[in-house]
Amino acid sequence: MRIDMTTPILTLTGKPLQEKEQYDNPKYINNEETPKEQPTLVRDKIITLRDVCIGSLFGQIDSDKGVSGVQKNKWFCLAINLQTNDKPDLKSEDITLLKNRIGKLYSILIIGRSFEILDPDDQIEKKTKIKENQSGKSE
Repeated sequence: MRIDMTTPILTLTGKPLQEKEQYDNPKYINNEETPKEQPTLVRDKIITLRDVCIGSLFGQIDSDKGVSGVQKNKWFCLAINLQTNDKPDLKSEDITLLKNRIGKLYSILIIGRSFEILDPDDQIEKKTKIKENQSGKSE
C-alpha cells in the first residue's frame, strides 16, 4: 500500500501540528569569523507522518532490549525507505510495526492522526461504530 509520508499530522481543529526546529543561520555556515548574530535560528516546522514513523523506529522502548540487531537493522532500512520516498509501497507488516511503535511512543493525538493515514479503512470502520453507538444511546 502506498502511503504519503509528507502528509501533515493535524490538530483536532484540522490545522497542521507544528514544532520548533533549530537550523543553522546560512550567513555563518563555513564562516570562521565570530558571528555577530545568532548562528542558530528557530522556525516552525510542520510535523509529517514521515517524522512520526521514523521517530517511532528510532525511539527506544523497554521491549526493544530483547530485539536482535538483525531486526533493528530491518527497522533502520525501513526508516531509510521512509526518508527517501515520499510515497513508499509499504507491506502490511510494515504498517503493523509502525502502528505498534507509534502507539507506544506518542501522544493520543499523534497516534490517532497517524493511524488515520496508515490504515484509513480501519479508522473509518471504527468511527462508523462510534457514531452508531452514539446515535443508539440518544434514543
